[in-house]
Amino acid sequence: MHHYFRDRPESIDQLFRAVGFTTFPDIVATEDLSGDVTMLDPVPRQADSVVKARTKEGDEFVLIFEAQQGRPEEKRIRWPQYVTSLHDRHEMPVVLVIVCNDRATADWAARPITIRTEFWQTCVVRPLVLGPDEVPVLKGPISDADLMLAVFGVITHGRDRSILGILEPLAKAVHQTDEEMRTKLALEIQSALIEPVLAQKWKELMLLMTTDEESMRANPVFGEVLRKVEDAAEAKGEAESILIVLEDREIEVTDAQRERILAVHDRELLRRWLRMALHVSAADELFG
Repeated sequence: MHHYFRDRPESIDQLFRAVGFTTFPDIVATEDLSGDVTMLDPVPRQADSVVKARTKEGDEFVLIFEAQQGRPEEKRIRWPQYVTSLHDRHEMPVVLVIVCNDRATADWAARPITIRTEFWQTCVVRPLVLGPDEVPVLKGPISDADLMLAVFGVITHGRDRSILGILEPLAKAVHQTDEEMRTKLALEIQSALIEPVLAQKWKELMLLMTTDEESMRANPVFGEVLRKVEDAAEAKGEAESILIVLEDREIEVTDAQRERILAVHDRELLRRWLRMALHVSAADELFG
């Protein structure tokens, strides 16, 4: 995303105004800072996109864009580190934007992150969340000016099969960009499409942007994403099989348990749970 924002800073204004932030300032220039947020500790952590924005009035601030699927608390507690690291390095305000493709994750991400004791509050980080309730899905032909808003619409609705009809117009618009941008946008969209029908459709459209599937798989970037998409689709099928077995055995599964099972991509763990599902007397026993 940062590559597009770097070349088309006006698309940042368009995005935030489309989701209701009408007071968002006019951006006239951006600078790619991705990589600056990597932490100098034994486990490097890096946000998805980081840009420095300059407004029409001459003010500057840093925008962090972080795509979030699932709700791992160990990742969320690192967001203040992203903010403070960039604030210290560039000595300017920082806005943390979390992009989600389901409402539950959006609600979770929007909770302020507070660093405090019982007697003192030291720091509060409030992410600006873009989820399916905030970002619209564009309809019909997509112009060059609307491209980034259309991309965000698909990314944030990647679990909703109703967006299937917009994928072909979006693919045509993405195909009109240069090769580097086309590859980056295509991969970001593919990674966000959790629903298997959507992921398969976008994969077919990606093939039209290259020569053939063999060539696409040979591409180290495209090939890696395709493998991840296919693994995720197979894992989702195994997770759903576990739920079917439990349902057939009339074992109650709460919404939280269902979500936990569907969120797992570890095929070995899912196969173990599937075998256990044939014998357990309660769903909680799977996680023991």
